[in-house]
Amino acid sequence: MKDNTMRLMSANVRCSTANDGENSWEFRKDFLVEILHRENPDIVGFQELCQDQFEFMNQSLPDYDSYGIFNRVNNVNPLNRIYYR
Repeated sequence: MKDNTMRLMSANVRCSTANDGENSWEFRKDFLVEILHRENPDIVGFQELCQDQFEFMNQSLPDYDSYGIFNRVNNVNPLNRIYYR
């Protein structure tokens, strides 16, 4: 029998521009990728991705495609994006 299970995850990433001290993006990004690789979801929904985080996730999740739209006027507004495979 074929397993038709789909694994879904979501993460509120919080923009890299936030002044979060020891909880800043630089200290969280590798942990997030570690969790994603361990859990191996089919679909991941991200909230509050800034442009640099979007580029990092694209490099870190090469087996995934994604969909979402940036504010092309200034690229500072956070993005909600779905990664899928």
